[in-house]
Amino acid sequence: MSDAGSNLTRRKFMIVGSVAAAAPFVMKMAGLVPEAKAADKQYTYTIGPGCLGCHYCFNECPGGAIHWGNSAYVIEHKKCLHCGTCYNVCNAGVVTRK
Repeated sequence: MSDAGSNLTRRKFMIVGSVAAAAPFVMKMAGLVPEAKAADKQYTYTIGPGCLGCHYCFNECPGGAIHWGNSAYVIEHKKCLHCGTCYNVCNAGVVTRK
């Protein structure tokens, strides 16, 4: 492949990668993602075994309470807003509430 073709491919990849990384931010700015509200009943949320590392809970957590542990995401309970966003977006169903 010529240098021009390779450069064009790199540019396409950079644009697609940038859009994918910016999508949650843009949706939030456009008002397409509802802001989390404190729940009436305070549940404690925990990420159990079986976490796939899909990043949905991490990306959507409005309080920034979720971080990567040894091999799965972990909820930092002091930062948790108890809104249930992580529970609602978990595709694997490993976020539990008590």
